[in-house]
Amino acid sequence: MKILDRAAEIGRLLAASREYQALCRAREELQGDATARELVQNFQMLQQSYERMHMTGYQLTEEHVARLKKAEEDMLANPVVRRYFDARQGFSHLFNQVLTRLRQHIDLS
Repeated sequence: MKILDRAAEIGRLLAASREYQALCRAREELQGDATARELVQNFQMLQQSYERMHMTGYQLTEEHVARLKKAEEDMLANPVVRRYFDARQGFSHLFNQVLTRLRQHIDLS
């Protein structure tokens, strides 16, 4: 099917983009750095814990919010983590531009 062939071509172009290549390099660097991985894991566990608390009706305190913010600041202060998040944001931006361009040609209303 021609449409699926074009989709595969877009996938190959995305994979060859500098944004995706930067993301791959940053992911490898993150995976190879135990300290950076631990910072990300600690933040994610805390974030998920607070999300579960909130979903069960528990009101998060200012202390909870401050603790989460501090964990995020600590995580993003690590240069390896920062490079990964910046690279992920760069690729997400490119991917969203592709989706926007596709949506411009489809009327779903």
